[in-house]
Amino acid sequence: MRKLATAAVVATCIVVTVTGCRDSDHADRASDADQPQSTSSRDRSTASPTSSTPAVDRPVTAGPGGCLDLGAATVVRAVSSIDAYGGQGFVASEGTRAELGSCPELMWANADLKGGTGSSPQRILFFDAGGFIRYDTEAYTAFTSVLRSTSDSVVVRYRWLDGGDSTANPTGGPVDVTYTLSGQNVIADRTIPDRALVAPPSTETVPIPDTTPNTVAPQAPDVAAPPTSETPEESTTPYPSIPTQPTTPGPSSETAPSESAPSSKPRPSTRPRPPEGFIPPTQLLPPAPFMPR
Repeated sequence: MRKLATAAVVATCIVVTVTGCRDSDHADRASDADQPQSTSSRDRSTASPTSSTPAVDRPVTAGPGGCLDLGAATVVRAVSSIDAYGGQGFVASEGTRAELGSCPELMWANADLKGGTGSSPQRILFFDAGGFIRYDTEAYTAFTSVLRSTSDSVVVRYRWLDGGDSTANPTGGPVDVTYTLSGQNVIADRTIPDRALVAPPSTETVPIPDTTPNTVAPQAPDVAAPPTSETPEESTTPYPSIPTQPTTPGPSSETAPSESAPSSKPRPSTRPRPPEGFIPPTQLLPPAPFMPR
């Protein structure tokens, strides 16, 4: 009996021990499953983190000169699209002066006529960070300047010649127009006076002289004859008469009047008489033919 009791106690201890070990293994596995996985997903998040820094303020018009560089491709294309005036194109002369990082929403550039003077046509161009928007007007102006600008507006002053003004001192105006950025467009607060607009160049063409040889002889202009008191006789011939050489009149058979009484005798001839025995050549006989002996 004692042996059986001892064996039962030993068996019970073995079962309890084995069960405790299994419970410990399950607890360890459960704790491992609750811990975060250090797999490739963490590595990807670390390799390509999401940046929260703001975008760089660099519009398409930017260049070494700042927010709007006159040599930028966008500016050059917009200026070259202006219609030529009198065969001459335009070139950008000045524009928005702002450093990168503080670029305004609305930028501008002034385009002058190549080789022009102070009174030559010019245009104002407007840009935003995405590129060219519009011109200030579809017509040319002169004596135009930009007074001031803000982040989203530009004030342009227009002047013109009035009366006998010299091109160095226009007295017409001034008229200030404010252009404001509105979405994707630029709106002007007033209309530019017509007097500030430059007339387009003349399109008249100089006629080219005809160099084709003329096959018809030119006719002399009709010259009016001086007035006379006599009525001209009408010609009965269709063509003008040809003058003939005047002939010397022969001796007249009429006797010249003389102071003495008229004579009935004929006037003696002055022609010399041939000598006696003279035979005219027309009456000579031809020589006899030569006969050999």
